[in-house]
Amino acid sequence: MSGRVRRVVTGAVASALAIVGLVAFATPAFAHDNLISASANCASPLGSGYTIAWTIQNDFNGPETGSVTSVTGGLSTLSSTTFGVAASPGQPYSSTTLTQTLPATASGPITLAISSRWSDGFSTADATSYDITPLNCGAPQQTIAGHIYLCANSAPTTTEQSGGTLAASGPTTVSATPNPLAPVPVNAGGYTMTATPPAGYTLVACTGSSTPDSSGSTATESVTVPSGGAGVGIFYVVATPVVTNPTATPPTNSGGSSQPTTGIPAATAPPAATPPAATPPAAVPAAPLAFTGAFLTWEWLIGLVTLLLGAGLVVISRWRRSPAARGVSP
Repeated sequence: MSGRVRRVVTGAVASALAIVGLVAFATPAFAHDNLISASANCASPLGSGYTIAWTIQNDFNGPETGSVTSVTGGLSTLSSTTFGVAASPGQPYSSTTLTQTLPATASGPITLAISSRWSDGFSTADATSYDITPLNCGAPQQTIAGHIYLCANSAPTTTEQSGGTLAASGPTTVSATPNPLAPVPVNAGGYTMTATPPAGYTLVACTGSSTPDSSGSTATESVTVPSGGAGVGIFYVVATPVVTNPTATPPTNSGGSSQPTTGIPAATAPPAATPPAATPPAAVPAAPLAFTGAFLTWEWLIGLVTLLLGAGLVVISRWRRSPAARGVSP
């Protein structure tokens, strides 16, 4: 190889080595960038919102300071809007974390934008987004329901007896509803369920947890509705027996007649009915007088007596005027 060719090759190799060295030493000097990542969780209690942790990493071997220029939901949702990150001589990179709290109404991708400046005067801006939709942090749904079942031979059944009502009081009020009470969305917590029986039935415990009153006309039961779950109240009824009064033998009174026993106390028994007044017997007509065909009435009786009296007076008067009556001989 001639000297000229040797000089050309040597120069080319030296240039290549110089370029490689320049790139190797210059790359760290011009990195100046931030790596932004995020992780999120549902706030507690479930349904109250979201919590996002934004992590900012410095990939340069020099400290930096920065600020958040914008974020979905507003800067007020962040724990801080400024930050500082130490130099990163190597990996893992130095980092800092900002916490964001969002309400339950938040949805979709959340975007964070920052502006940073390093100690050597270099500055840059970065942004990234995080989608919270897959978390499904909405408020949990829970329900309350109720049933009135038949109690057969003192044993509980699952035979629904239609009629009656079911109601509940607690964190959410459930108005009286005809049995059965279908699942109703309510807030979680403790409830008191109240039942009234269907017509012709009486509420009974029937080894259940409900508490009927002494007449069986109403009953209550404590029902717990867990968060995201369901609470159910169970009541039991039996057919109300029909009460009949036994037939009583009517007592006989002193007159020989009988009166039925009604079972009504003497103080409240209705007064006996007053019997209708007896109808006087019809007058029997007098027998007719002989030879006249006329009936003997009081007018005829008076006339007859007067006639007989007059005749008697006439006979006495003539007798006294006769000679024999005066003692004179003819």
